[in-house]
Amino acid sequence: MIDHLLNFPDEATAAAALPEYCDEAYVWRGDCCIPGVRVYQVTGTETLTDPETGEEFERELVAVYPSWFVLIARPELDLLLHELDACCLVRDREASAILFTAPDFDGAIISPQFA
Repeated sequence: MIDHLLNFPDEATAAAALPEYCDEAYVWRGDCCIPGVRVYQVTGTETLTDPETGEEFERELVAVYPSWFVLIARPELDLLLHELDACCLVRDREASAILFTAPDFDGAIISPQFA
């Protein structure tokens, strides 16, 4: 499967741009879409101390991308999705390969993802 990550200012803009995947009531196709995914990058770590046990542990620091994202899975590369200005990442899930990534999205983490 090929996953296409698309970046929009908000859900209404995404729904208007992708009518074959979402209706006017913002009901996204559950068979191939994960709307509202969180996209972020790990920017570092910090050491914290558990106040009850005194144990130290590391916590990741993250920078969350501020836009609204939808992840759309297709059996093959969808050129219509890929050619949209909103497309910021295309990956082949089965081959564990990135086919396209916009410069600002190199190393981005997507949550949730397709299994």
